Amino acid sequence: MPPTPKKETRLLISANQTISLVSETATGGVETTTIMVNDSPFKFVEDAPTTTPEKVAFANGLKRNAYSTFLKAHFENLVVLTGAGSSVGWGGLTMKELWDKVETKLTTAVLEKFCQEVKFIGNVALSTLSESEKDLEKLLSKANTAKNFVVSTFDIAGTIEICEAEIFTNCKIGLKDDSPHETFLNKITNRKLKDPRVKIFTLNYDTLFEQAAINGNFTVIDGFSFSSPRTLSGRNFDYDIVYREKSRIKEEESFVPKVFHLYKPHGSVNWELNGKDQIVINEHTTKALMIYPKDSKYENSYDQPFFEMMSRFQQNLRKDNVLLI
Repeated sequence: MPPTPKKETRLLISANQTISLVSETATGGVETTTIMVNDSPFKFVEDAPTTTPEKVAFANGLKRNAYSTFLKAHFENLVVLTGAGSSVGWGGLTMKELWDKVETKLTTAVLEKFCQEVKFIGNVALSTLSESEKDLEKLLSKANTAKNFVVSTFDIAGTIEICEAEIFTNCKIGLKDDSPHETFLNKITNRKLKDPRVKIFTLNYDTLFEQAAINGNFTVIDGFSFSSPRTLSGRNFDYDIVYREKSRIKEEESFVPKVFHLYKPHGSVNWELNGKDQIVINEHTTKALMIYPKDSKYENSYDQPFFEMMSRFQQNLRKDNVLLI
């Protein structure tokens, strides 16, 4: 008799505790679900094999308690690293969704020809690709190499520019009213003011954290000057903001609350390289300074200002008593 098929959904995986929901199809095709705590069955109701709202609520309670206990510990340095997870669902698109946007922009016939010219696919129809094979980063990587070697009447370099422009356009998103970004900022900055500022490193191009900061009246130290035009310099990350009058009275530093550092190792939709070789903030730029998803991103990451951002990330991880989320 074949083994009973099982499917598992993990609610929490941590160093101390694992909470899972394990579903299995019993004889007769009836699916039951059991809550597992550290891989042992948890019986909220004695000998009850099925999941109940009470069981799920209890499991989630265990999960929240585990988080709460862990996070109550004092970490002097707090570093957050985030990528697509803080944008997708709030206006940001997955690579598959960006592929669809590019296909709409170019038309299926042109995209198919592009894929064939750069040897992303053979002489087959684009429709034969599976969803997982529609990888825009892999396509742009192939095209980035092919543009220097493939002799063709097809404009490979121009098509790459169209793809990148479409990525840029779809990363200029507004913060939704129900977005959790402001709530998240409030939680992570609710610390002792004498502690170092929270550092957020986001690999996203969008400005959702900046918009949330404006809505919540936060001060963002993002490496740019507070003068106009706002110009990027690594030394700006070494500055902080204090109440000067209060500091004089107390004869000690009085730090302003709701301040955090923001680093963008892949660039941003509002970064622009001006004619003076300076990187400035320009909300209306049409040629943003961004590391686009293709093979050259590793090489580009060693250029400034991206190398500065990664160096700061490594520097902060080497500090004592640091928590990386």
